[in-house]
Amino acid sequence: MTIIRNKYLGITHPLDDKLLESPDFVESWRLSNCKEGIHLFDEVHSLESHYLHCDVCELEVHIKEIVIPDGKDKILE
Repeated sequence: MTIIRNKYLGITHPLDDKLLESPDFVESWRLSNCKEGIHLFDEVHSLESHYLHCDVCELEVHIKEIVIPDGKDKILE
């Protein structure tokens, strides 16, 4: 497995940003999905922090490292 630390990968959800401009869509997603733990995450990386941010409910999940099960034995700093 490859372990990635301190690298921005650009993890994001596949939805078009125009959908997120619709208050009806956002509210229905929040009630039916975020409530169940299904979030629309975007990866955020700055000098201070590395985390996933839900574009609907604003939940933040902070990342220490990303593990990729690719059969390799690498650590990327």
